[in-house]
Amino acid sequence: MCGIFGFVDAANALPPLERLCRLTNLVRHRGPDGGGYWTDRGVFFGHRRLSIIDLAGGQQPMASADGRYVITFNGEIYNYPELRGELTADGVRFRTTSDTEVILEAYARWGLDALAKLEGMFAFGLYDCAERTLLLARDRFGEKPLLYAAEGSRVVFASGMAPLAAAGVAGSEIDLEALGGYLCLNYVPGQATMLRNVRRVAPGEWRLYGREGLRNTGQYWTLRAGTVDVSRLSDEQIVDAQRRARRPLSLGRRRFFRRGAERGTPWPSAERLLCRFHGAGIFGMAARVGCRAGARCAAHARRPRRRRPR
Repeated sequence: MCGIFGFVDAANALPPLERLCRLTNLVRHRGPDGGGYWTDRGVFFGHRRLSIIDLAGGQQPMASADGRYVITFNGEIYNYPELRGELTADGVRFRTTSDTEVILEAYARWGLDALAKLEGMFAFGLYDCAERTLLLARDRFGEKPLLYAAEGSRVVFASGMAPLAAAGVAGSEIDLEALGGYLCLNYVPGQATMLRNVRRVAPGEWRLYGREGLRNTGQYWTLRAGTVDVSRLSDEQIVDAQRRARRPLSLGRRRFFRRGAERGTPWPSAERLLCRFHGAGIFGMAARVGCRAGARCAAHARRPRRRRPR
């Protein structure tokens, strides 16, 4: 978990640098291990880091090898080793072992098509110094937050509401529909937030801003439409069908499960959590990979509830 903040104004009307750094530190709780910033004409990127991958070389904001692209990124790309290998085979030379640099070089090589190749949880802002454009993108299920306030040629984004409010771009007008949704559902649905001037990048969405404002937006991934009738299938048949349809685990996901085994993750507790969410397929993968890594997976059994003394 990291914290990101960005302020882009095509009119080059940036607040003082000291203030922008203070705004970045409003998401310090998301990244206590370090921080940094990058600035150019009308652009400021700030980052608060929680160090996970490449502790020494993964500082952000990070620029591509040719200096054209700069990114501030929150999350983890599970399949970055595979993408790194593919890019290396195409002649790309990497300076670090971080997944952040893989995103940069993937975008430099494949453009927007790179987003569909990323498997993981992420939210980032990426600036093209040649085209003077800002790309905002979020992972497929919206695990990582990405809020923004856009007006004219100015775009401000962050991992949370606090920097946007402190920057004076969030306004104070309450979004009554969002408030109604929260009171009915206990969360704010869609892309809305409690403040009308602040929106959320949707899961699986990208937004491209230029000097003129929003240039284009799109959905690089969405749930497949259609339903399957399973009313006549047994539980075993459903699990078998899921297993046949599931593609093999990527190297990144295998490492995710093995990491838990190496760190002594309490697999019985993880199993109960997964089963609670009806994740039979997920637990099956975890159990198989865990057994290969030497982890011990206890069988889950429903325990009778104990009656409390009255």
